[in-house]
Amino acid sequence: MYRPKTIALVLLICIGILVSSGCAVTKKPPSKKGETPKSNQSEKAPTAEEKQEQTPNAQDKLDGPTTAKNVKDGKYEGKTEKDERGNYGIAKITVKDGKISEAEYTEYTEDDKPKTKESGYDYQQAMDAFDKLPDILVEKQDLTAIDTYAGATGSTKTFKAAVMKALEQGSKK
Repeated sequence: MYRPKTIALVLLICIGILVSSGCAVTKKPPSKKGETPKSNQSEKAPTAEEKQEQTPNAQDKLDGPTTAKNVKDGKYEGKTEKDERGNYGIAKITVKDGKISEAEYTEYTEDDKPKTKESGYDYQQAMDAFDKLPDILVEKQDLTAIDTYAGATGSTKTFKAAVMKALEQGSKK
């Protein structure tokens, strides 16, 4: 009839298919309030309007200083306006000898809480961007040289706007 080796091979293939399909990692994006849906909730695909909102506009230009070239030495802070969800960002920079020597960035929710895991914010790409964008700024020294952080388009735009406001403070002095 069937040979034991053939049956074992078929079973191994079936088990392999079941295991690999059951181990797929899926990451749910945060809801509009910045909260991750519970595991029994399903998050629908973004609407055309949401996709448009998340897609960088090629005509989005940085309207203000993008480097510390004409900024006096000192510490400066820039805060963005609240967006349509009530979120905003604050960038703190230190300028020394015409260069940005230090930078930090925090993004806040509509209820003025920093977006962190501790406060219930769980969108990893954005949190990675919060940590890495200041380092990239110090390295590149120019906002126009910073690419949009993958998965965190809105946070990248907010970061750049906050840094520009900080640079504007220093260029007025």
